[in-house]
Amino acid sequence: MEESDGFRFIWVVCCCGVAFLRLGTCLLSGFSGRFLPLARIRTASIDRAAERRDLILLCLALSMTVIADYNMVLHRNNIQGLYCFLAVQLLYFIRMGRGLRALAAQILAAGGLIAAVLLRDIAPGKIGVLAILYFTLFAGNLFWEIFGRRGRDRVFLAGLALFFLCDIHVGLMNLGAFVELPGVYWRLVQPYSQRALWFFYLPSQALISMSSCHVHDGRHVCQSHFHEHG
Repeated sequence: MEESDGFRFIWVVCCCGVAFLRLGTCLLSGFSGRFLPLARIRTASIDRAAERRDLILLCLALSMTVIADYNMVLHRNNIQGLYCFLAVQLLYFIRMGRGLRALAAQILAAGGLIAAVLLRDIAPGKIGVLAILYFTLFAGNLFWEIFGRRGRDRVFLAGLALFFLCDIHVGLMNLGAFVELPGVYWRLVQPYSQRALWFFYLPSQALISMSSCHVHDGRHVCQSHFHEHG
């Protein structure tokens, strides 16, 4: 194990710890309704319950990220890591309030990509199929966060976008294992991607750990942890 791999794993554990700390603070604190009108007490209770649910989903997603990195970074078990990263994106899918139709559409899109790969006489194998499923789910989540949802949180959007850019570089770094590529790839692209993914991955997890999506006034919205509620 390289020293950089160990640092990456510790960083993700710390980001996960931030989310659990926020969840613990949320569970221990509460809205005091002593001097609040009944309508505001009810709204406060709904918001607190939604915040708890959101933070639980966030903690689960970051915990799965830790497990994924444990498998991929420390033990080089890419298949188990991809299963965990798929679970991460499914948890973010639920966190963002997306429906079953969107999930079905993304599974169909993944099937189309797999069929296109097979038509080119490329056998993706199990890891290739998992990577395509992961990519389509992640891309759909990012697209929805940018274009499909009102009240999106810029902190979560920035974290998700950086995470996606990191995975693009992970894909570029490993592309040579699946298809034959020219020498320029091994001299320039692969070494660059191997270093660039760090630039995106570390801040992405920190930003995601500080984001918060919850339901407010009947709408699924996303607000920064540092945003003041009116």
